[in-house]
Amino acid sequence: MIITLKDTEVEIVKHIGALKSKRCRIANAKNTPYRREQEELDIDAFGAEVAFCKLFNYFPDLTSNVRIKGHDVTLNNNLKVDIKQTDLPQGRLIARRTKTIEDADIYCLMRGVMPTYKFAGWCYAETILKEKNLQDLGGYGAPVYVCPDETLIKTPTFEKTVEPNKNNSLINKKRINQMADKKYINMCW
Repeated sequence: MIITLKDTEVEIVKHIGALKSKRCRIANAKNTPYRREQEELDIDAFGAEVAFCKLFNYFPDLTSNVRIKGHDVTLNNNLKVDIKQTDLPQGRLIARRTKTIEDADIYCLMRGVMPTYKFAGWCYAETILKEKNLQDLGGYGAPVYVCPDETLIKTPTFEKTVEPNKNNSLINKKRINQMADKKYINMCW
């Protein structure tokens, strides 16, 4: 799925993305090791967030607040999404080693640069944040989690279900209990 932002959306993204970039530098947020200017990278990353929201009908976070951990979008089913962006056509979904299961429920990869992005897929936090996925790609200062492309879920279902082959994990038991509690609460209303 490919989405192109309109001219007005591009202007908004450039303005807010530049503000976010400046605030991140002031807050000493880690730079992305790359061959382009950090502000340009930050604008492209924010553009990916806006493109994701536009593609799936969510409202993006238009504040310029610094988010070093956490997530970018909360879906209607309360899933927390951390959106990652790459300008490489075969770029992979990468998360820093400092990320935790509590930061986001799913990680989504958008490929492209302003104004055009392609939804490449997503995975559960439990899928990417595994020791076996740690790789030293150089420049990050430490190994990072890398999700193999073949494990990305290509359909945008974003369901809060138990991850396959993880039925006995503590995390999924907690999710099942949360889902049961929410269903009970919804039935009471």
